[in-house]
Amino acid sequence: MSQENVEIAKRLNALWVRGEVDAALELVAEDVVVRTLASPLAKPQVFYGPEAALAHWTRHAKVPDGVCIEVDDWTDAGGWVIHVTRWKGRAEASGAEIEGGYGANASRFRGGKLVEWIGYSRPRTAALEAVGLSE
Repeated sequence: MSQENVEIAKRLNALWVRGEVDAALELVAEDVVVRTLASPLAKPQVFYGPEAALAHWTRHAKVPDGVCIEVDDWTDAGGWVIHVTRWKGRAEASGAEIEGGYGANASRFRGGKLVEWIGYSRPRTAALEAVGLSE
């Protein structure tokens, strides 16, 4: 079942990246909970339901032209899927090469739908620790 969840997470991400929001939302449960733990200095936020999750993700998915957020790693972590992300590309205005901004997110699924998502701007180990696991 966990590898199946990794595939669902990948499909959800691909739909989102392609802008197929309605199709992506079909993989999100009505009772989804989205939590952000962006940094030790930022106040954690919690969003309930697909519409609130969509509003949050849309607000935070805006990246400068020429730059994208890529997933470097998908890890089956028991009932969770950990996905490590990074910013990559070339800033259009300055031409500067951008690579870095690593973060990790944790997703939990039930019945083929996303029920919980935790977003971090910290490394993979923080995401694993938050869901009760370690490397």
